[in-house]
Amino acid sequence: MADWGAIATAWLAPSLISGTALWCANLYSNRQLEIGWYKEFRELNKEFWEDETIKIVRAWIACDEAYEEIETILDSRIKNKVITKDQYESLDKIDTFCALMTRIMDLDTRPRTKRQREMWQHLYFEYWLKTIDTRRPALKAYISIAWERIPFPVKQSSENTRLLP
Repeated sequence: MADWGAIATAWLAPSLISGTALWCANLYSNRQLEIGWYKEFRELNKEFWEDETIKIVRAWIACDEAYEEIETILDSRIKNKVITKDQYESLDKIDTFCALMTRIMDLDTRPRTKRQREMWQHLYFEYWLKTIDTRRPALKAYISIAWERIPFPVKQSSENTRLLP
């Protein structure tokens, strides 16, 4: 007669070990994703608030007087008029801002924890795009042409983003 205790032990022990190993590997993988997200989040946040070019573009977005400086340049570019070197440099600053916003939007689509989602919502990156959408028509038109990945109208940050455990 078979020794069912030995058979059960022989089957159960490897199953428990492999199950534990899979659980640990999944936990480690999720932790690595979380660490990577925090690292990129810190880098993007720092660049957004400390980069001199981004500061200039944020002023164009937030301040009516500053926006007037760029509005005619944007209109000229949209209408395919010839622009000067200085005007091109202003457009290049906008492109730098848009490239950063594209990277920020990419980070927004990645799986994250509840805490990461809360951190994200308190940074108000969307404020800048919503302001462009509602108060800066020439800038919105330029971005819509040159940066198709930046959607208008701006939607709320993805609540459907998968949460990590």
